[in-house]
Amino acid sequence: MRCSTLTKGGDLCRREAMDGSDYCYSHDEAYAEQRRKDATLGGKTGGRGRPGVISTELARLQRIFERLAESIESGEIDRGDAAVMIQAYNGARGCIVGALKAQEQEELAAELEGISNMLAERGVEWHA
Repeated sequence: MRCSTLTKGGDLCRREAMDGSDYCYSHDEAYAEQRRKDATLGGKTGGRGRPGVISTELARLQRIFERLAESIESGEIDRGDAAVMIQAYNGARGCIVGALKAQEQEELAAELEGISNMLAERGVEWHA
């Protein structure tokens, strides 16, 4: 479902609405404080103050876990069924965390390569 916010031009926002909301991350007031925090991190959130795909997915999984816990507590979902669901969501979370670690490693490797190239241009012999 698309975000229900109208843009300054009068069109609907083109972003997807967050699970359980009529608004996208940028327009949902429930995330106003998180947006302010993300904006202070600048490029570390995926650029221009917006969270990256990984951050957004982790936030989505957190909301799922919270709703699942509430459903277990209220008796709406059987504990056995919930246990299997939690295992599956933990698997998804593990994949996201693994992707984040891989991304960090790739960024560090690229930065190290850039430093190595700069040192080589200056005639400094150094090997990582």
